[in-house]
Amino acid sequence: KLRYEFMVDSGEYLVELYFIEPWYGSGGGLDCTGWRKFDVAVNNDTLIKDLDIWKESSHDQLLKKTIKVRVGEGKLEISFPKVFSDQAIISAIAIALKGKKGVKIFPANSFIQKLEVDSNLNTNAWSIQSWLDTGDKQYSDDSITFASLPPNLYGAEWIRSPKYISGQTEKSIAAVSLGTKSDVFIAIDTSINTVPLWMKGYTNTGLYLENNDQTDNKYILYGKRYNAGSVVNLGKNGNSSGNQPKMYSTFVVPVSEIGQAEDQRPLILYPVEKAKLKGEGLILMKDNEKVFAIFSTIADDTLEWKISVGIGDTYTLRFNYLNNTDSTIPMLFKMYDMNEHLVRSDKLEFLPDTSEWKTLRTQSGSINAGTYTIMLTPAGISGLSIEMLTVQ
Repeated sequence: KLRYEFMVDSGEYLVELYFIEPWYGSGGGLDCTGWRKFDVAVNNDTLIKDLDIWKESSHDQLLKKTIKVRVGEGKLEISFPKVFSDQAIISAIAIALKGKKGVKIFPANSFIQKLEVDSNLNTNAWSIQSWLDTGDKQYSDDSITFASLPPNLYGAEWIRSPKYISGQTEKSIAAVSLGTKSDVFIAIDTSINTVPLWMKGYTNTGLYLENNDQTDNKYILYGKRYNAGSVVNLGKNGNSSGNQPKMYSTFVVPVSEIGQAEDQRPLILYPVEKAKLKGEGLILMKDNEKVFAIFSTIADDTLEWKISVGIGDTYTLRFNYLNNTDSTIPMLFKMYDMNEHLVRSDKLEFLPDTSEWKTLRTQSGSINAGTYTIMLTPAGISGLSIEMLTVQ
């Protein structure tokens, strides 16, 4: 489902894709080949196959891929059509039009649907801007540019206005219509001693942005969340005890539904040595420092882990496995709570690959804090090797 769409002019583009493996291999000592593997496509044409970040660059190291692509319909789309193991990830995207140093790109769907400016003001000096970055001109009538931005503002849509606006009243001077649920940020000149009344409900984020002006180049960021379809009324600027303060800047950032970044969640490793092996057909092996268990028969042999979770939540469970047969191997998966009540029962399918270890991921469902038992049992085919269970 991971997909990026950019509206660009037709032409030939150089696309640079940057990848970093954020946590597989953390701490060293693990062979993580095949634990994360996926394809990358540009405009539905698969141009990178079987990408394995750890295999090419190890843990926490940059991997850069460069692609040339011709765009004929004005849209450049980057997607991940096949994921063979774990999840597809990407850290950065750079796009350049052939013959130019850079190209301004726009999202397929604008967050700011409409900007209305008081007719008594110079309406032509106001505009909607996309893909905020350092080096962008902050004001329509001055050469000042953004020099430093908080991380959450990169790529935002924003309103460019004049540097100073005279004759402001308490009424709204502009209105911004939002197309999606968004966080709206107002960057106020730090020389202002009182936040305007119309900003009631905005929270001081403690974050700052700076421009390259010689004096008073720092702005403090206030934020407020709005639902899709909201109209944000922008009022007069605040007052300063010194010189006339520079006009505030307005930024719109859509609310992400992705949740906390995966590499920021606690990860617990349960190697097979910590599991119980039940049954004569379940054999513990060691090969090139890798310890794993093999289901050598289709009897009721069971691999069993005891896991503990500290808070009630939904947890991702990953099995690191090798299936060097030619067939998908089904396994019965069961999860019991500390009172031996069955929490989840399912059939998991481990795909064949004769050469590489892979990762199968599933989820616990919503569970409470406590201790649980995870069990794997053959469902008709033998030959599966299991190295590790991870819980996140």
